[in-house]
Amino acid sequence: MTRLTLKTALFAIIVFALAPGLALATEGTDGKITALYFFKPGCSFCRKLDSGPLKDPAVVKEISTLDWVRVKTNSDEPIDHLGARVSQRELTIKHGVNLTPTVVFVAQDGKALATIRGFFETPDFLEMVKYVTEGHYKKETFEAYIARKAKGE
Repeated sequence: MTRLTLKTALFAIIVFALAPGLALATEGTDGKITALYFFKPGCSFCRKLDSGPLKDPAVVKEISTLDWVRVKTNSDEPIDHLGARVSQRELTIKHGVNLTPTVVFVAQDGKALATIRGFFETPDFLEMVKYVTEGHYKKETFEAYIARKAKGE
């Protein structure tokens, strides 16, 4: 059974209370989801995410199914995103990122599916990623997913 913490439950409140309806969005026609990983040089929690959860084999396996894109929040360097060239700073503003690290899961149609704001330890981070990679966002809110997981379903 998955270990669920208060921090994981707060993810649901932070993401879905502030952005109702995102949990039930659908991905683009080809099904490929982009994970935009917003970071800032010198961010201690970004370094902690890079050296912890993002090095964990289970997390690496889950994110390998995504189009993982690192976005430097304070860079004007352009990157390709959903078929367009856009500066990393513009992408940061577009997605309302105001703290790092932040991971925004985006469907091919540009719709945000879920957002992870801040640092989470590996078990919690993995559970949040699985919510997206396993497609649970299509049929239930994160709150319902966590409640079901807590019951052992």
